[in-house]
Amino acid sequence: MQNIPFTSAVIVQGILNGAYTQMWYLYVLVGLYLITPIFRIFIRHADEGMLRYFIFVWIIGVAILP
Repeated sequence: MQNIPFTSAVIVQGILNGAYTQMWYLYVLVGLYLITPIFRIFIRHADEGMLRYFIFVWIIGVAILP
């Protein structure tokens, strides 16, 4: 192992330079944690038509376009 000191500068540098390849899911996990409260509020206040529209746009965005 390398002798890298455990300081706040090293932690910030690690965050800014990106996670290791095997830890790719951390960025997705943080994004889900941040967006979940917004989705919860939207789902509670949206009617059925708006939810169907949202699901349709979501499927287009994640399944058809990429």
